[in-house]
Amino acid sequence: MSQDDSKEKKKQDGISEHPKVSAFNVIPRNTPEVIDYHLTSSDGGKHWEKHRGLLSAIICGTKPEDSDPAIHAIIDPIIKKVVSENDNQLSQKLHDCAHKLHGVKYHLETIQKEVAKRVEEFQKDYSAGSGVSTEIKNPRLVYETEAFLYQVKSSLDLLGQALGSRIPPLVSMTTFKKKGKTGHAGGAVITALSRNFPELAELFEKHRFQWIQKLVDMRDTVAHYSQLRGFHCFIEEPFLGKGQITIHFPSMPTGERVDTYCEETYKNLLDLYSTVLNMMPDRKK
Repeated sequence: MSQDDSKEKKKQDGISEHPKVSAFNVIPRNTPEVIDYHLTSSDGGKHWEKHRGLLSAIICGTKPEDSDPAIHAIIDPIIKKVVSENDNQLSQKLHDCAHKLHGVKYHLETIQKEVAKRVEEFQKDYSAGSGVSTEIKNPRLVYETEAFLYQVKSSLDLLGQALGSRIPPLVSMTTFKKKGKTGHAGGAVITALSRNFPELAELFEKHRFQWIQKLVDMRDTVAHYSQLRGFHCFIEEPFLGKGQITIHFPSMPTGERVDTYCEETYKNLLDLYSTVLNMMPDRKK
């Protein structure tokens, strides 16, 4: 299709290329019922009255493939519980947590797809070089990995905020912040928890030691020094006449494969969320 033909088709479809146009028209494949009225009830739903005009409302939803059952299995039961307790503040925080967790999953899947795509390209049609190892920067891998680190850190921030709805010492803490100059990720939160909820403090400290500290340090490197120092995309070794070439997977500064690291971190994050939310104290009456 030529450029002129493409523009003509967009014109016929009601799609404008002008950047200030905020909407476009499409022709649906089905013919739904025209509903130009709404119903109201003044007696709790026993009787309904019909009125002309549409309700000013938007029905929001998510496609099944864009939602993660593992996240819903962790968050939804807690939301159901707090809604029954009329705790609207915590309910909103939990919805925010779910949003962030889906963000983490999105970046993980994008990284996995990009790695798989590049491997397929290497295996299908690769022209070897010689004399020196080479590394071509892959912007999608670089920036998606950095975004992954940010989203995980933000998920930790929101988990702390959710706890603040039930644990007074955390009310003023909007981030999973360090304590003083120790450099310990989440140190202020862990210290506050240790006074009243030592079990939660020990849990966070365990996760901090296992994976949180490493992640926060890498995220801070991106935040304060522009790029993730020591991150590598695909490194291609030179051809030495042995009939094959070794190509190294993209790796984190720790040396771990980027897709493996992100997958393990996501699992650790879900495990932390699940345990913390189930240990969260009940609302005081």
